[in-house]
Amino acid sequence: MKRGIVLLVVLLFIAPGVVSSAAKKRLTMRDVLSFRLASQPALSRDGRRVAFVVAEADFQESRYRTDIWVVETDGGQPRPFTRSKEDESMPRWSPDGRWLAFLSNRPGRAPDARQEEEEERRPKNQIWIMPSDGGEAVQLTQAEEGVIAYEWSPDSRTIIYLTRETLPKPERERRQRERKYKFDAVVEEKERYRREFWRIEIETRKATRVFEGDYGIAEFEVAPDGKRIAYATNYTGRVDDGKKFDI
Repeated sequence: MKRGIVLLVVLLFIAPGVVSSAAKKRLTMRDVLSFRLASQPALSRDGRRVAFVVAEADFQESRYRTDIWVVETDGGQPRPFTRSKEDESMPRWSPDGRWLAFLSNRPGRAPDARQEEEEERRPKNQIWIMPSDGGEAVQLTQAEEGVIAYEWSPDSRTIIYLTRETLPKPERERRQRERKYKFDAVVEEKERYRREFWRIEIETRKATRVFEGDYGIAEFEVAPDGKRIAYATNYTGRVDDGKKFDI
């Protein structure tokens, strides 16, 4: 039932623009590219709100920009919850309803305060949180290699997130030198990188590594009691093993 509500809300969001455009004139490729695309719906615990990602074409930058939008499930107009030149994705309501978390590659605090080094790095997704009723977004994580996925703990006090092992210092320095010369190609010294689970406290921002996993961890869920993590992995991280996942 909840899934049906989410899909209905998303369809109501994108459908009016499609119908009105088609009624006025024949659609062009630019018209099609101008459609807002809704995805990644997340229903709040009380079922009253849906957060979702909206992708909108930026023709000047030749790319899509993504923001988080929110809509009430009992009707109302969808509204943007974030406004950024960078990209937001993967919205998650906290179980207690106080916060809305999301991933973003917007500029923020550099890991270990290495601001000069951060300016040479490609943007990495970090977890940001906002009050559920709106307000200022605050960067929560400073994961060296960015955040791949995350889930709230049942008590809303911590977030468990998935990242990958940190690159050795010589490798980081080599990549920084290459970016200064704006090379198009990227050379990877390793074929694969191990995935790591971390826990971060909402109040203190203290991050602790839970355990180092294998190379192929892709998705995970936190148990209702918060004591266990179930995850899917193909062990190797290789494309050839893309259909060999275990839990």
